[in-house]
Amino acid sequence: MSHEIRTPMNAILGFASLLEERASDPEDKEYTSIIVDNGKTLLKLINDVLDLSKIEAGKITLKNKPTSVRAIFKEIEDLFFLTLNQKNLKLETFISLNVAEYYIIDETRFRQVLVNIVGNAIKFTETGKITLSVDSKSERNSPIHHLIIKIADTGVGIPQDKLKQVFDPFVQVDSEMQQLATGTGLGLTITKRLMELMGGIITLESKVGEGSTFTLDFFNLEISNDKQVDETREYEELKKIQFHNPLILIVDDNLSNLILLKEILKPHNVKVITASSGQSALDKIKLQQPELIITDIKMPKMNGYELLKKIKESSFFKNLPVIAISASVMKGDESKIQAAGFSGFVPKPIDKFFLLRLLEKILPHTM
Repeated sequence: MSHEIRTPMNAILGFASLLEERASDPEDKEYTSIIVDNGKTLLKLINDVLDLSKIEAGKITLKNKPTSVRAIFKEIEDLFFLTLNQKNLKLETFISLNVAEYYIIDETRFRQVLVNIVGNAIKFTETGKITLSVDSKSERNSPIHHLIIKIADTGVGIPQDKLKQVFDPFVQVDSEMQQLATGTGLGLTITKRLMELMGGIITLESKVGEGSTFTLDFFNLEISNDKQVDETREYEELKKIQFHNPLILIVDDNLSNLILLKEILKPHNVKVITASSGQSALDKIKLQQPELIITDIKMPKMNGYELLKKIKESSFFKNLPVIAISASVMKGDESKIQAAGFSGFVPKPIDKFFLLRLLEKILPHTM
């Protein structure tokens, strides 16, 4: 299922990102940005549903890095902009002066928790507003903070005897909620598990007819001030990278993916040829001798592993760098790809800067 979902999502997100980058009209840029943000959120929701069993089994690994609370609050405002307008609701955000610029936390999981709760608040609120606020507490001069986020709504509310049930899988606590709700019924279950995974807790207060308030407590978060700025600078530099006109062979049985990769690489001084199968790729390697290959892993007849094996068996091309692209990012997949002898691995949906950073390590270039 992972491959079937990620492949079309890769095309949607990839081309939307290209449109966002190329848009000159501010309104067009804003709309494409909303498409990209919503696409990313949809993909993360899908991933969490697919990975619920892994969460329950304790097999999710956190990837902590400097994360901007302010930036994610802005993402959430943009993400739900159209939905809020359609329902004539307001989203008010409050960020305390105590909140640091960056916290060391898993950005993906942190964002997912907030999106789940804010989305839930909007779903069950027909009139009024949603309030998203954040405060931070710490001992004097301590780099360790306690981050408190509250999401309050003026929605239907939840009966006191049903409060604990809202975190159970597939539970919607009464008929009115069932009429309002759509989705998997897993959002709050996943949120609670993710909060526990990050060492935090989630609590809920609610009154029927008045609304609900979710409180997210993140304990012992380390603050950071500069690494994210360095990442932003790196992205700006990668936008300008120019390779020395290498011939790159892209192998994928999906036409959308071939076009997307060609468009991503077009501004960076490369020549691209394509193949839609492993056998076709081998023929083009012999005839045109590319300097690098980018191949999908899951293809019919000859998959990416089999293609790599045949390349390595050739005395002429055994040192040719081959980058793998895969929609499957289950635990252990990346290790398997590395062990097979690939020069690198790019997960779907393809992140342009992730790919460029990898190519930077392999191909001659100038900034």
